Amino acid sequence: MQPQPQTNACIKQGNADPKLPSVISESLVNQFKYWNQTIQRGMYYNNELYTYFQTYPLAERLKAYTIACEQTERGVGVCITVSKTHYSVWLNLRSLNLLPSTGNLAPEPSEEGSATTKCVED
Repeated sequence: MQPQPQTNACIKQGNADPKLPSVISESLVNQFKYWNQTIQRGMYYNNELYTYFQTYPLAERLKAYTIACEQTERGVGVCITVSKTHYSVWLNLRSLNLLPSTGNLAPEPSEEGSATTKCVED
């Protein structure tokens, strides 16, 4: 039996209906700032609120999509915005609140061009 090739986190064998991240133009969303122990970046799109997660340069499209798919696999709603210079990954605030309280991912304070996250353990 031959080993199976690695597959994208969003396309696993046996998962006929994966929930893929939305990919939209940054110009179609409304961005804002909010307070959650520090000033955070937020985004409103399609009647949903999102918090900023990570940004990648255009050359790292696959990395941005892979990270988004990993979050989708955890049960987090994800949206990727595309600009002329970068991809930004956003996490749905409603779905973050539905995650079990053990090991929720929380974004670092927003800084353009950074791709860092902090794992908050209870």
